[in-house]
Amino acid sequence: MTTLYKFDPIDLPSAADANPERIKLWTDALRSGKYKRTRRVLSDGEGYCCLGVACEIAIEHGLDIGYQHEGHDDTVTGKCVRFGNESSHLPMEVADWYGLDSRNPWVTWNGHDYTLAALNDDGAFEFPELADLIDAKYCPQPELVDA
Repeated sequence: MTTLYKFDPIDLPSAADANPERIKLWTDALRSGKYKRTRRVLSDGEGYCCLGVACEIAIEHGLDIGYQHEGHDDTVTGKCVRFGNESSHLPMEVADWYGLDSRNPWVTWNGHDYTLAALNDDGAFEFPELADLIDAKYCPQPELVDA
């Protein structure tokens, strides 16, 4: 697996503060097949990281974060598109819009915690699988109880 990184301010909300309706917009988009995949940046102008898809959905639903459509040379990855001032993690405005607990949210898979950027960049998970992990953390379904 990829090395995990965390670049989070300490004042973000908990997972319980997530907006499930907005999270579902994001995870539905990840499952849609509309978005081509890229790694190491939110978008390279042709594809998206799962976090870049979150930015696009927030923008489509009215969030104004400042968006540079034109690519620029990034010393690590080559061409990338910035959302706000960010090219690799969610802008704070986007994290807040979803009510996320991190600019690079952590999810649990197989009993271990990973950042979404790490799982996206590792390539072992497709967008629908990442959507399942996001839903499991931020939109848990109530357990059915026999009456």
